[in-house]
Amino acid sequence: MQAVRIHEHGDAGIVQYESVPEPKPKIDEVLVQVKAAAMNHLDLWVRRGIPGTPLPMILGSDGSGVITQVGDDVTQFQVGDNVCIQPLIYCGHCRFCSRGQENYCDTIGFLGETQNGTYCEYIAVPERNVRLKPEHISFEEAAAFPLTSQTAYAMLIHRSKIEPGETVLVWGANSGVGTMAIQIAKTIGCRVIATGSTEKKRIHAAAIGAD
Repeated sequence: MQAVRIHEHGDAGIVQYESVPEPKPKIDEVLVQVKAAAMNHLDLWVRRGIPGTPLPMILGSDGSGVITQVGDDVTQFQVGDNVCIQPLIYCGHCRFCSRGQENYCDTIGFLGETQNGTYCEYIAVPERNVRLKPEHISFEEAAAFPLTSQTAYAMLIHRSKIEPGETVLVWGANSGVGTMAIQIAKTIGCRVIATGSTEKKRIHAAAIGAD
């Protein structure tokens, strides 16, 4: 299969488009044919050099696609399912995972940083790392959703514990996380104040729900 991969850290010139072996899913994994992948700042940080990143590395944290193969222990999905890919890699049984705090997992990792990511034709991930794609959104929209929405959700719901009627300030509202934060806060029923460095950005923030 074809993939976007780095063999060293550096500027954009070190990124390579090359042939790599197609992954084989383990018994608890699904193989996803990637239909769309999204870019994040994490991809830039990995390329430039995050300590501990194994090389070579296929970049990309976010993606969506169609399941083409399932491991013997997979029970919730089947071949042909359209799915979003969850980029957070966690063990599922440490003291944090056992109480629903997977983002604090003792062995936390991310697709495209600690193991091969979504900039490829096929990716094998644990069953718990995929969710069914809603029919009303495209593969491209589904791919743009996971990492930024999880970050915004964790900040607003888990840490800040926002409630209906409260006022939420979203600083830098046109970033990926900011865009999701506006929509999550509005869904909860909050008043949202958003900042933007240009009139165009402020208009966009208002269009997606900022007050």
